[in-house]
Amino acid sequence: MNINKKVILLYNSIDYFVPFFEQKGVLSYPSYRNLSFVLRIVRKIFFLLGLPKSIWYGNWTKSLDEVSTVICFSTNPIESLEYIKTVHPHIRLIFWYWDPAYRNVHKPNTISESLCEKWSFDVNDCQKYKMKYNTTFYLDSIPLPKTELSYDVFFLGQDKGRKVFLNDLKNQIIGMHLVPFFYIVGDNTSGWNFFKATPAIPYVKYLELLSKSKAILDYTQDGQSGLSLRPMESIFFEKKLITNDLSIMTNDFYLADNIFVLGVDLMGGLTNFLNTPYKKIPQEIVAKYDFTNWLARFFV
Repeated sequence: MNINKKVILLYNSIDYFVPFFEQKGVLSYPSYRNLSFVLRIVRKIFFLLGLPKSIWYGNWTKSLDEVSTVICFSTNPIESLEYIKTVHPHIRLIFWYWDPAYRNVHKPNTISESLCEKWSFDVNDCQKYKMKYNTTFYLDSIPLPKTELSYDVFFLGQDKGRKVFLNDLKNQIIGMHLVPFFYIVGDNTSGWNFFKATPAIPYVKYLELLSKSKAILDYTQDGQSGLSLRPMESIFFEKKLITNDLSIMTNDFYLADNIFVLGVDLMGGLTNFLNTPYKKIPQEIVAKYDFTNWLARFFV
């Protein structure tokens, strides 16, 4: 059996990834189809009135007759799986947490065991909620532009209560005569204001900035024990990584030559760390985190 042709994803995260899923033979859809502004208002009224949500679902509903497994990313509404369970009870349903559970609207302990399997990238969440574990993933077919280096340390992400630390670290880096590029997107932790907010940057632009940088900064939130995309970008694109995640030292791809751990490694050694070459890690370790192998682990 070709697993890929029997699986669809309900996915509404990084749009840039969608065609790369398709290259791997897997179709992905947002739970709700894209609508104009006016129709989004109409849909909102439907929801408020408690009217059926299924009429707003995307084209994935037309594929269910040929599907054996649906993997629903946890940023999608759980009602999508409830709908599938009703119309196609034979389909295997997986609810995938690609963020810490505390950041999700749908907490694992509120989802019925009879509805779906619950999987997570976060080891601690798996232990706490008795979920199944899978690693995070990346896509080995994503290209990185070839450009000249312009920055020593690169960070792009939402505030998430990290702005004070990030600005302090940025000033330390500047004080070491290094060149940082930090782009912090405002959110509700930073007194977010629609008219003053720093706009998000498309992932294709993010990759351009990454290509110009020696190292990626990964600053994880309290309560997260799963790997973010930053370590994945580091190993797939052979970029050095700076992180506050102490547990990263237990991972199979960890090498002190490639990963600088804040709070463990001395800041005085950062310049030397950045100026030494990235040390290749075995290809089989990198391949473990590719989307194809991530998908296969749901069927082991």
